[in-house]
Amino acid sequence: MISLVTTWALVSGLTAVGLEWLYRASTRSWWELLPILVVPALLISYGICQLVRGSASLLDALIIWAVVTAGARVMLSALVLHDTILTSTWLAFGLIVLARVVQGMRF
Repeated sequence: MISLVTTWALVSGLTAVGLEWLYRASTRSWWELLPILVVPALLISYGICQLVRGSASLLDALIIWAVVTAGARVMLSALVLHDTILTSTWLAFGLIVLARVVQGMRF
């Protein structure tokens, strides 16, 4: 079962990446997309608020959100947009995942 904190991280992170994809794939100007972007942006903000409220600390919440968002961005870039992902990006993603693994350990 997925925890409520993880659910809010998924909702806000995947919505953010979806909006980034929409903006990148669209030929419209930013101003033309603005009405479409407002409601999802509010959902992202609410999701992050719930994520922070449900976590032990702000840093815990940000690590969870960063893992979800970075993972979705890498998958979107590699699989959908067919972008070349630099080695430094893979390294940064690995460090974010490592931070999440360490976060789950109890010392």
